[in-house]
Amino acid sequence: MRLAPLEQTAQIGEEFAAHVWVDNPEKKRFNVVSLALSYDPSLLEFIDAPGGVEGAPNCYDRSEKTVAAFKLARDPAEDPFYLNWADTKDGMIYYRARAASGEYCEAEGFLLSMKFKALAPIHRTGLRFQFSDWSENLSPPVQSDQTWSWPQTMTFIGLADEENSWENRLGGTSKLDGVISALISLSGPDKETLLEAQESAPEGLTRTRIYLDPPVVVAQVGKTFDLGVHLENLDRVAWDRVRLDIRFDPEVLEVVDQDEGNWLTLGTNILDGPYHDRFPFDFPRDNQVRADSGRILYDAAVFRKPHHNGGLLATIRFRAKSPSAETQIAFAFPKDLDDRRGTSLIFRGADVLEDTHLAQDGAYGTTALIVPAKDRQFLSARMGASGSGDED
Repeated sequence: MRLAPLEQTAQIGEEFAAHVWVDNPEKKRFNVVSLALSYDPSLLEFIDAPGGVEGAPNCYDRSEKTVAAFKLARDPAEDPFYLNWADTKDGMIYYRARAASGEYCEAEGFLLSMKFKALAPIHRTGLRFQFSDWSENLSPPVQSDQTWSWPQTMTFIGLADEENSWENRLGGTSKLDGVISALISLSGPDKETLLEAQESAPEGLTRTRIYLDPPVVVAQVGKTFDLGVHLENLDRVAWDRVRLDIRFDPEVLEVVDQDEGNWLTLGTNILDGPYHDRFPFDFPRDNQVRADSGRILYDAAVFRKPHHNGGLLATIRFRAKSPSAETQIAFAFPKDLDDRRGTSLIFRGADVLEDTHLAQDGAYGTTALIVPAKDRQFLSARMGASGSGDED
């Protein structure tokens, strides 16, 4: 699979299209297509396609428009496996379709089209395929007669045989093979004016904050859950360094190592690899988990030009170890603005996080409820109240 065009330029305020193309010169057989794409929502506005699934931002499903049509179900009413949805807040596009009848096809051509609007200037940003595993709330539905497991990775082209064993037909033998992502340059007449106006550290209150999402989690012992580390920057304030100091109870929780595509991979890490296009740091200083003390340290900076954007910065995967009525996953702050440890957003050595005169503000954590593995009834009740959690 590849994005077309591979490189393009857009002016601020301009709408433009990008397309997913499936190449299949060897006529490989397949009956499932799945993909995930990431983009920076502070730079690109996703434009919902007309029609599609009601109540959800959709791409244009082009799979039925090709000369040799893909034999895929393209309606969730026809097949609940089908997914065509954009998460416009976090900058993710998800697509999944299969031949519900089990038929295979050997097609190639346009699979999906999407439109964006350029919001802010940047030399280069990415629209990139992601190979992360499906999250619990988006994973393929389980059927009543199901005797197999769907592939966990979001991006693949698959063939299921009569015994329901899966073979990935995408690329070669490497898990990360077979895709080509796209690069986009955004420019406008106000570029220099915009940057010059933001090249000073603000004083007072800014609409910047760092927070974990979701704010409340319910999980069973032995199960994992993901928290997103978000950097909110509604005023596009300039910043050149971000530090995270996150504390958790190591008796209740442990961090699962994720470092695919990371800059730093030594030891146990939180995942920043999928977000490098959004935050292209010049100096990744720290990414480590101190499991014994329950501490996550992250530090990254830029030298050449400051960032002015926000978005999803990293993902933390926790595993629940023991029951707890309420455990906090919280940010630790520096004692003052000169402290070298603690959570902060910085520009030229000055704090630009929320109240710029106060070092101990602007970051918000998560409360987790961990229940015993067999306490399903209690878990379901709490999930209904909180709207989150790991049900399996």
